[in-house]
Amino acid sequence: MLAELDELDSNSGWVPFFQKINWIAKGNAGSQKIAKLPENRQLNRYRDVLPYDHSRIILNAEDGGTDYINANLVEVPSLGRRYILCQGPLKHTSAHFWQMVWEQNTKAVIMLNRVIEKNQIKCYQYWPCGEAVGHTNVLEFGNYRITYIDENMSEFFTVKTLELYNIKKDEKRTIYHFHYLHWPDFGVPSSPATFLSFLFEARNTGVLSNDVGPAVIHCSAGIGRSGTYVMVDCILKEVEKTKDLNGVDIKKTLLEIRTYRLGLIQTPDQLRFTYAAILEGTHQLFPEVYEEALDKFMEMRGDNVEEEEEEEPPPLPPPRKRPEPQPNDTTDIEKKRRRSLPETPSETNPLVDATSQATLSSDESDGEDEIINLSESSLSEDEDETNANRVVEDTNIKDDTSRNVKQISEDSGTGSIELSGRISEETSKSEESQDVESEKTLEEPEKVESKVTVDDSIVSSKSEILLEDKSPSADDVSPATYDEGKSTSKESNMGLRQRQVGQEKEDEATKLDKESSEKETVHEESSSWIRTIVKRSLIVIAICSIAYLAYRYFRHTGKVPRPKRGRRL
Repeated sequence: MLAELDELDSNSGWVPFFQKINWIAKGNAGSQKIAKLPENRQLNRYRDVLPYDHSRIILNAEDGGTDYINANLVEVPSLGRRYILCQGPLKHTSAHFWQMVWEQNTKAVIMLNRVIEKNQIKCYQYWPCGEAVGHTNVLEFGNYRITYIDENMSEFFTVKTLELYNIKKDEKRTIYHFHYLHWPDFGVPSSPATFLSFLFEARNTGVLSNDVGPAVIHCSAGIGRSGTYVMVDCILKEVEKTKDLNGVDIKKTLLEIRTYRLGLIQTPDQLRFTYAAILEGTHQLFPEVYEEALDKFMEMRGDNVEEEEEEEPPPLPPPRKRPEPQPNDTTDIEKKRRRSLPETPSETNPLVDATSQATLSSDESDGEDEIINLSESSLSEDEDETNANRVVEDTNIKDDTSRNVKQISEDSGTGSIELSGRISEETSKSEESQDVESEKTLEEPEKVESKVTVDDSIVSSKSEILLEDKSPSADDVSPATYDEGKSTSKESNMGLRQRQVGQEKEDEATKLDKESSEKETVHEESSSWIRTIVKRSLIVIAICSIAYLAYRYFRHTGKVPRPKRGRRL
């Protein structure tokens, strides 16, 4: 079993393995004539989940009622196990359900679904939950009355004690209702451990033994979750009997129980969960058997690994030498850029810091994690070259600025406070010059004298440094003066930035005005040309009309001689 599980996991073979089981089981399917009768169609929750005729539960027809219920008796004679698997009761089949529980001498009902799942009703509320939770203590269906007695609750399941009373025979029995609360439809529980604790609780009460009637197990359709429950219990019973985990054949057992009811275990995920639950259950109930099977599997796997190592693979080709990075390599440029740029606190953009190394996972996923990659390697080559050129220009500007500021500060004798303020100001000027370079595609404005360049910013910063030479030295500066100097530097940077933004907006407005004026000029020229043609055409038409009218007038008055016609011979 361990080798089969390892092979299916390593080769991702669960889907084809499950499809093969479905194909074999389809050939062994039984007839469903009784379930397809017109009078029984309304008694089925799903049209495609019908019981086989040879294993269906036959009710005693009471008072001219039906003997049909969507349920099958599943037997594993070699293990001494018997189960009744059925659909979740409908409102009009709840009386049939409790009649089946009474007639089959059932001791427990095992429910693996919720009443409502994903806003859909999966089962009718056929049992009382008690007045403590806003429900009733007594429910009555036909000849059967169900009374709430007690309840034991855990994190993942509940166990209720009910009293089933046969009104017609005046007899009563105690029924246990096991309800698992966290098993999604077409899915699997979050952990085999919680499912096994639910299974062991039912086992410990003796409701699955041969001393009582078969337990009634149902989900919504009575095939997916119910089939998984039956498979895990059967295989654990087989391991208990044979004391050999590697000798069990899960595929054979599944095909055997599928001959009693259609489609037990609905998905590959449920089949894999069956394997995982069997391993975990064996480890908890029979640790010696589990360790022995694990040792055999590791020995067999080790032998296979040694055989694979004996076959020497062909020699690999010699490794290629990586070319040495050029001076303009983007990696070195990026390092220079990181050294030159000031460190910014993480509070400036907490979202990027939080998501740069985030790993997203979902409880509803298959267990795979998705990592968000925010590396800069996803940029295109054109963007990399553009960024590299900008970084080189930025580095050169900052080097020139730092040398100028250092020379001016040494000549004037200013303190470290003014020098740090000027360096921060020059950094902001260089960043603004980078923004100016990115707008080269726009046309240059006509007013050149208002444009701010990097040289102008450096000259202005030099003049400001010379003006501040008259201030006291750094040793005599008080904290208030230091804060005032920092605020003045920030205000000057903000003012320069605002002027730059205003100049850019003015350039854009000038460009838009120029384009609109050009469009208007073209429109006016085309319209004037059309007007000229129309005007000349009207003049020609008027002249022709006047000439024609004059000709008709003179001809009518006789002033224009008519041509003489000759006689015909």
